Amino acid sequence: MLRRRQGSRDSNDLPAEADDASGGADDPADEADGVAGESGDRGDDHIDMLPRPPVEQLSDDIRRAVEGTYNVAERLAKRAAEYASAPRLERPDPVVAVTNAPSGTTTVVEVRAHDEPGLLYRVATAVAKADAAIVGAKVSTLGADAVDVFFVTDPAGNRLNDDRVGALRSTILASLG
Repeated sequence: MLRRRQGSRDSNDLPAEADDASGGADDPADEADGVAGESGDRGDDHIDMLPRPPVEQLSDDIRRAVEGTYNVAERLAKRAAEYASAPRLERPDPVVAVTNAPSGTTTVVEVRAHDEPGLLYRVATAVAKADAAIVGAKVSTLGADAVDVFFVTDPAGNRLNDDRVGALRSTILASLG
């Protein structure tokens, strides 16, 4: 399970190569409910008008999601409907770069996309569909964009081969389209 945290980083949270990637952090409970980061950081001023659930509800929702009794996709669809009334700005196409070069033990995936509810969920689901595992991540927001780096392996814990790198990139891009 990945941990997103604010401020300091515990060396046990990410693989050694993750220390070189830039990144900020937010509370994972916020992403589970579709609100990642503070609204002022992303330029989405309308977010402050949306209701935020209490921390206890977020904790319960995360527990139920892990247990498989909470439909995350359904909740994200509901959150997206709440955002539908907000004005849509021009957004650049998402960019996904996948490489084995800087890492000895993992494949590095960098995703740059407009930050929106469910973005991490869609990327993580795409990684799982590509039969890969996220073993570490650096999640950050730059203005209205997410700049996220994921460290992934195949089911055996190895870097992805070239065929799987291409398939993973395509699967992630499709999930963001």
